[in-house]
Amino acid sequence: MLCFMVRMSLLVTILPQPGRGEPTTKTDSLREAFSNTFLLGTALSGTRLNPAERDLLRLHFRAVTPENSMKAQSVHPEESRYDFSRPDALVAMAGSNGLVVNGHTLVWHFQCPDWFFADGGKAAGRERVLQRMRDHIATVAGHYAGRVQSWDVVNEAVSDGNDELRNSKWLSSIGPEFVPEAFKAARAADPKARLYYNDYGIELPPKRDKALRLLRDVKKAGAPVDGVGIQGHWQLDRIPFREIEAAITAFHEEGLEVAITELDIDVCSRANEGADA
Repeated sequence: MLCFMVRMSLLVTILPQPGRGEPTTKTDSLREAFSNTFLLGTALSGTRLNPAERDLLRLHFRAVTPENSMKAQSVHPEESRYDFSRPDALVAMAGSNGLVVNGHTLVWHFQCPDWFFADGGKAAGRERVLQRMRDHIATVAGHYAGRVQSWDVVNEAVSDGNDELRNSKWLSSIGPEFVPEAFKAARAADPKARLYYNDYGIELPPKRDKALRLLRDVKKAGAPVDGVGIQGHWQLDRIPFREIEAAITAFHEEGLEVAITELDIDVCSRANEGADA
């Protein structure tokens, strides 16, 4: 699935490949223009859309990803309390408009409550944190089983520096096993959903090589992973086309589907690269 964050309405012309003999198709609908190529989606922060926004959603998109409402901070603020009100409304709205949903995200170092890692006034032990992660995934993914097409199971676990994995509380509490364990829990909770590892900058080496090693390790651990999501945070005059193609090819060679799970292309330069814009 390609999830495309678009900031304006576009007129799209799709031309045939030379020699294929297909008629030229002209349409002002992105979802129709790419209907035989990939699934085009957008991120939504909620369901309060005005009529123009709702018309834009129906015209251009076939999929939605919740921006924040399924993240642990929002959906599981306390160990004994879940709040599904906002994501439930989004999933219901998507269903009523014929849109599929990509769940985002089950395990992330950011927007994750501290209670996952605490035991009174001290750090919780490995088994307790691991069980909390499993319970969270079982409850959240299980709640939406059969109603979402895919999940970003683990988000941004690869290090930007010299280490293989980001030095997160998940890593320090559980160890690198937290990644395959998360995928195992997600598959148990929803056997039919497509399961993705999602990250930014993994179209470029050496982070791409780290992501490939991580995903190989996940599969070696007997965990199911269906694909990888590349977050596209690029600038108009510096889009790394060759590296993107090389990354897609490399992930495909590992038997993985590839999604562009975020796509924002700046026309002005900015101070920060990657997701921290």
